[in-house]
Amino acid sequence: MWFAAYTRGLRPDGTAEVKRFASKTSLEEAVRKRDDDRRRWFAHTVPDAPVETQTVGQFLRKRWLPSLTRGTQTLRRYERDVRNHVDPDRPKATSIGHLRLRALQPTAVAHLYRSLSPSVARNVHALLHVAFSRAVKWGDLEKNPCDLVDPPAYAAPEMHPPTEEQVVSFFAAALERDDRHLDVWFWLADTGCRPGEMLGAEWADVSRTGEWFVQRQRDSTDKPVVKPIKNKLRRRVQLTDRLLARLADRRRDQHRAAERAGEAWEDLGLVFANRTGGPFRWSNLTPDFKTALGLAGLPDWPPYVFFRHAHVTIGLASGVSLHDMARRTGHTVEVMTRVYAHRSAARDRDAAAAWERATKLG
Repeated sequence: MWFAAYTRGLRPDGTAEVKRFASKTSLEEAVRKRDDDRRRWFAHTVPDAPVETQTVGQFLRKRWLPSLTRGTQTLRRYERDVRNHVDPDRPKATSIGHLRLRALQPTAVAHLYRSLSPSVARNVHALLHVAFSRAVKWGDLEKNPCDLVDPPAYAAPEMHPPTEEQVVSFFAAALERDDRHLDVWFWLADTGCRPGEMLGAEWADVSRTGEWFVQRQRDSTDKPVVKPIKNKLRRRVQLTDRLLARLADRRRDQHRAAERAGEAWEDLGLVFANRTGGPFRWSNLTPDFKTALGLAGLPDWPPYVFFRHAHVTIGLASGVSLHDMARRTGHTVEVMTRVYAHRSAARDRDAAAAWERATKLG
């Protein structure tokens, strides 16, 4: 007899779960059986375990994740958190993927949270709460153990968008060297939109009066897909005169590029298309943006903070109302008040000066 084996992880009691395979013919036959089963295991195509014995990892990977119809990036984040924190291939002392779902205790969930950073713990809590709520609905659990665990406290880190002078310096340097992505940078800065909304903009969305009707966003994945905009809040955004002038030149350049490409041109009607008319990928733009920051002598900002947050904070400081800025950027007024308003130093200085004038002695 020849034998081959591999370890699947830990059983609910903490002992290793070992799968063994035997062959009376040859060692190669036993190894083939083992490798075939291991491939099925890691591809998550092994038949489902009975409800009474299924582990947390089996439920998440086999039943819950395949049932979701969320966006591509959301599914990627869920899968990543399950793989890295909840049910890693090599179980940790704090992971819960190897524990039986029906025997899961709130103390084990709390122990997992304490082992993670606050921001990651909040993401994992949100994932598990939704997953276990579905388990209760399906009859796999009697009650949601996450209801008995307090989510980790987490405060968003303070972000410091660039000042008006820094934004001017960035565009002055980009114009001086004729940056090839100038249209992208101006679009993001002048509209304050999300990168995905910029990637999904089509020429048909821009009216003759210079308004952009924000209707979709595009995931920048290996196979870009169009999906509804965040919060499903369609809105109209007035474009600046300088941006409209650049768009007119860009459209003429696109027509010439289509003539050169001939049948290879993919006519998707995108404002920001690659050399053959296909969609841009945001991952290809980020390195160029960091290079542009360095050439302008500016600190390293994420593009989202540099463009969108600067658009909001500078607009608020210039007297644009919270409601108008919320409609322009697709935020709620509550988010505008909580995240952005307190970062408008100019408005705070005006408030202090107004108070001093009103209470001036003598």
